[in-house]
Amino acid sequence: EAIAQGVPAERVLTLSSGASFTREEIQQMKALLTRHGWNHVLLVTSNYHARRVRIIARKVLGESGIAFRVVSAPDSEFPADGWWRTDTGQSCFWLETQKVVWTYLELALGKD
Repeated sequence: EAIAQGVPAERVLTLSSGASFTREEIQQMKALLTRHGWNHVLLVTSNYHARRVRIIARKVLGESGIAFRVVSAPDSEFPADGWWRTDTGQSCFWLETQKVVWTYLELALGKD
């Protein structure tokens, strides 16, 4: 999508790490950014997932001084203007809500 909007392909890095969890993926991304000496990153994720990405990135990247911005992209499975009208949209909402609560609990309990 970024390339289609005019961002040069060589400026777009898609992380395909095989990570199972968002936190794992952001930790791997932090290692990549550190290895390259990069200190700014734009995190593009699905619209329903952006809040949790921001929470986790604040913890993982914030401690290292890497500046980031989270941008939500439309997701065909989760139409922002009517997610409640479909079973898939409702499932995405409730699952992500549980994961956000769980993430806050992990942070409050000091789980890294």
